[in-house]
Amino acid sequence: MKPMIIDPCQDKRWDDFVNQHPFGWLYHTSIWKMVLEKSFHHIKANYFVLIDKKTYDIRAALPCCHVKSWLTGNRLVSLPFTTLSDPLVNSPDEFRMLMASAIDLSGKFKCRYMEIGVFQSGNCIENREISALKNYRVHHLTIDRDAEALKTRFKRTVRQSIRRAEAEAVHVSEGRGESDLSEFFTLYLKTRKRRLLPPQPYRFIRTIWRELHPRGYLTLLMARHNGQTIGSAILLKFKERLSVEFLVSDETSFHLRPNHILVWNAIKMARKEGYGVFDFGRTASGNRGLIKFKKSWGAQDENLLHLYYPGEMCGNAARREDTLKYKLVKKVCHMAPPPFFQGLGIFLYRHMG
Repeated sequence: MKPMIIDPCQDKRWDDFVNQHPFGWLYHTSIWKMVLEKSFHHIKANYFVLIDKKTYDIRAALPCCHVKSWLTGNRLVSLPFTTLSDPLVNSPDEFRMLMASAIDLSGKFKCRYMEIGVFQSGNCIENREISALKNYRVHHLTIDRDAEALKTRFKRTVRQSIRRAEAEAVHVSEGRGESDLSEFFTLYLKTRKRRLLPPQPYRFIRTIWRELHPRGYLTLLMARHNGQTIGSAILLKFKERLSVEFLVSDETSFHLRPNHILVWNAIKMARKEGYGVFDFGRTASGNRGLIKFKKSWGAQDENLLHLYYPGEMCGNAARREDTLKYKLVKKVCHMAPPPFFQGLGIFLYRHMG
């Protein structure tokens, strides 16, 4: 078999393949390709596949995106702005064939490096020219009993916080329109500002909403107190997994425990709708506070790897937070007034991925 490139938006086999593959997740689907290319003009997707010569079915795949930037350099990424985006392979041989084609493409595009996310497919990854970085953790809860029984696994402080929010009459409901999404984004900006991280553009968030929500892959939760929105969460749903991709809140309302009541309602939703895994999303390995929060819910954690080609780029990625450029961005995020802060995100995300 020789790798070839297909357009998943035109090839009807693609989404069926993603649904059937054990590593397939929402970010692999043709919908996510549309989200990326509608939101970011500097990103162009290339989906490498291996086709069975007898059945003409897709056997394996490596989706890659060419990220173009005069500021940060060209690279291939599988896949930008995602958590779970494993190579959809079944063996080391399949990975080697697909990787060889991706390396050829990176040379054609004069890319500085390639980056590939790996969560479940580690046993299928063999290539001496790549190096792995364990810079993130993924926390998940197995939904194997009813919600109240699951609650007994939570730490006492979590159960107390849920009761506090309920006693304070914090109400959680589903967001239905873009006015709710706008309220989410207001809190999202505050949360990113608090964490000294540039915000993703509203255009990206809105495109995610418009493409995923009508198809049932996205739920927006709103936590309100006395008519005011104090917290919000975006949940992604696909196959057996429900994932909290965004969790945002107003720091002046932390005493009302909006994050706890949002996560609790999301867990109850996962149980009610029949999902087997509740995913808390990825966490930087050095973020001890967030790791402690997620573990307090009884969540298990696993490594989320990032592979780099050529291998020496792994060291550069590991030292990214120590660079002057990274520290400068955090300082600007701290000092920037709200309108400039949002504009900073728009500018920087034209070069990220």
